[in-house]
Formats: sequence, structure tokens, C-alpha cells
Amino acid sequence: MSEGKEYGLILLNNTAYDRITKTYDEQTSEELLKEISEHLLQITGKTCIAARIKDSVFAVIMPTGDWLALQGLVEEIRIAVSAIRRIGDNPVTLRLKMSYKSIGDESVTDESIYETALKEVL
Repeated sequence: MSEGKEYGLILLNNTAYDRITKTYDEQTSEELLKEISEHLLQITGKTCIAARIKDSVFAVIMPTGDWLALQGLVEEIRIAVSAIRRIGDNPVTLRLKMSYKSIGDESVTDESIYETALKEVL
């Protein structure tokens, strides 16, 4: 992103990832990550950038500093991902921690946006 551009960053972490891996297996956890990814891609479409950062931490970059649009997208993601209840035959309960920041907010800079949001979801 170039200087002067406003954008929003959303981070999502399923804090139950390790528990799900221990309860079931690595394959179930990987299928869960894939399911979360598919939901994110379906919601964000071609308007945002979505990626898995590490473990069960995902990031979405929205090319606008519009706070209301960012909040709306966060809620849409929360509802969609929270609706995941089964992976194959295995029931799962996700525990989501989400953080969202806008570069349009005067207290957030390009240099601090990721670290600030990441601290809130780990």
C-alpha cells in the first residue's frame, strides 16, 4: 500500500485450533482452516485481500478507511465463520478473536497497524 492510502485490516483467530487438533487430528484442523478460508473468500470476493497468516490467524485487507464499511465486513465474517459447526462427522466449536483497525484512524499508522491488531487476537 502506498503512503496516503486508507485501508482497513481485519485479523481473525480461532483460539480453539489447538484444542480441535488434539481432540480430533491434524486432518480435521486442516479441513477447518480450509473451510474458514472458503468463507473468507466468499465474503470478501474480489474487493479485499484475504490470507492465512499462521496457525489459525487470518488477515483481510479492505481497500477503504471507511469505519462503518469495515465494521460491517467484520460482522459479516464473524457470522459466517461462527456458523461452522461440523467438519466432516466431527462437531466443532470455534472461539473467535477478531481485531480490526483502519489506517484512516489517526492513532494507527502503516508501521503499527499489523502489530496492534495481532496483539488483540493472540
